Amino acid sequence: MIRYCWCILFLAACYMPDSSSPRQPSYQPVSHPAPVTQPAPVTQPAPVTQPAPLPPEPAPLPPPAPPMPAPPVAPQPVLQPTPVAAPPLRDKVARVMFWPGKVNQYFDIHTLSWYTDPDGVSGAPRDSAGRVRYCKRWYPRTTSTRRYAQESLYTWREKGNRNAHFASRWSWECVQRVQAPSPAPTPMPISVPDPVERVIFLPGHVPQHYNPRHHRWFSDRDGVVRAPTSRKQIKRYCKRFFPYTSSVKRHARETLYRWRKRGNTGTFVGSADSWQCIQGTPTRPAPALPANHRSIPRVMFWQGKVPKYFDVRLRSWRSDPDGRVRRSMTNRQKIAYCKRFYPRTNTVRKFAKETNHRWRAAGNRGRFTNTKWSWECVRAARPVVRPPAQANGPNRVMFWPGKVNQVFDRRVRKWRSDPDGVSGAPNRQSGRLAYCKKFFPQTTLARRYRQERIATWRERGNRGAHSAVRWSWECKAGPVRPTGPTTQPHYRHPGARQIQLGFGLYARYSQRKNLRNSNFTHQWKADQGVRWRDVTNAQRRNRLCRRHFPRTNRAVMIRRNNQVSVWQCN
Repeated sequence: MIRYCWCILFLAACYMPDSSSPRQPSYQPVSHPAPVTQPAPVTQPAPVTQPAPLPPEPAPLPPPAPPMPAPPVAPQPVLQPTPVAAPPLRDKVARVMFWPGKVNQYFDIHTLSWYTDPDGVSGAPRDSAGRVRYCKRWYPRTTSTRRYAQESLYTWREKGNRNAHFASRWSWECVQRVQAPSPAPTPMPISVPDPVERVIFLPGHVPQHYNPRHHRWFSDRDGVVRAPTSRKQIKRYCKRFFPYTSSVKRHARETLYRWRKRGNTGTFVGSADSWQCIQGTPTRPAPALPANHRSIPRVMFWQGKVPKYFDVRLRSWRSDPDGRVRRSMTNRQKIAYCKRFYPRTNTVRKFAKETNHRWRAAGNRGRFTNTKWSWECVRAARPVVRPPAQANGPNRVMFWPGKVNQVFDRRVRKWRSDPDGVSGAPNRQSGRLAYCKKFFPQTTLARRYRQERIATWRERGNRGAHSAVRWSWECKAGPVRPTGPTTQPHYRHPGARQIQLGFGLYARYSQRKNLRNSNFTHQWKADQGVRWRDVTNAQRRNRLCRRHFPRTNRAVMIRRNNQVSVWQCN
């Protein structure tokens, strides 16, 4: 115990700080000791009579603690690169892949690409026999299957070929029996333009035909699924697109990626044998059309198809817009059909045999080719008005609403426009008579003369020049007729001795009332036995006048509007 106490005192004396110097740290770091210097000489302090009491010594400091170890550093996670799927193998090996719950995948050895099963429902088989059956759908010579490699695909689909998923699965090779090399040439790749005209059929899909002009396949526009079973049926189908097909032969097995279902819906992939449509020399040369065939209005008919008409303005054949199918057309029906597009048609006649490649079925669907007779729509010629010699004839005037009136002076033998530049067409007989008296004061009657064509019509202010055919009115000069009521009362009273013809009505004639009074009332009475359509020419109108007014010579029109005309029985 005593030994332990001495050790404590010794340690306290060693580590006690010097009171004459500022307090230093009680210890130095062990790893870096402070340099040792020689102690300065100690001088004797002056004698102090009574030293001041020292403060109590501080408690000894504990020994320095060992250096703290560095805290352990947590290991940082090493960032691993995102796994990237290896590109699919491009080996030319026939194989398939399965993933339960997803649509199967198959590898096309022609395009070296993976595709989803077009049916959208094929799932993973349970045994090797199921795998062989599935392989035979795409590779008919498959005899067995075996694992090939693990491959990653992005084309996995759910039922109905919806959505897209990524997964790595085992691919199964479709082992095929070895076939002796065929002497036939290798079929031409589909990507290379092939000039062969051909068709192709796949059960359950719409047939397709190859157009060498565009270097591509086209699906049949009618959207009907066909599966011909004989060469005769294939040849008949070839003639729809290649009319001069004489025979057919198998061409090559080809893979198309745009097969369509009924109605041209969906897009599917499939392989089938194509048939070449061998074109023979036509037995009859194509009919030569007349040189003016582009300006002849005509129509064409094919029983069971929509009729066609030739648009003279566009110079091309057009299908009837209504899309109706005509069975058989009589001559009268053809004339009526021509009038739909050419209203002035009065008869039809055969024009030429023409081949049309745009025949349509009902509803203007599909496209067919056939050669049929075209029928020309013969139009009635418009009546040609031949004006008389303008240097001859009586004094007369002409009116055209909207233009300045014209006057023919027999002395100078030519037409001239009214100098005032504003005179327009009068509405009544009295206005025409007054206008005649403006230039020919001796005029007593203005009556129709004939239709004439002149080119001196002017606009207001005698500007411009126009040509038109109008009725001319003769300005007749002569003695004034008596107006007494005893001789010819119908001249004094306009309602006497007149007939009235109205569109769709019975003819009516005037009847006088109160014969004893000179101021009689005008009254119309219907003739129930005569309709307006029965008196459309002058001879019948004169006969109608004589029926009611026996001493009539002829009927002269005195007033007319859009629906009714009034004729004076003179």
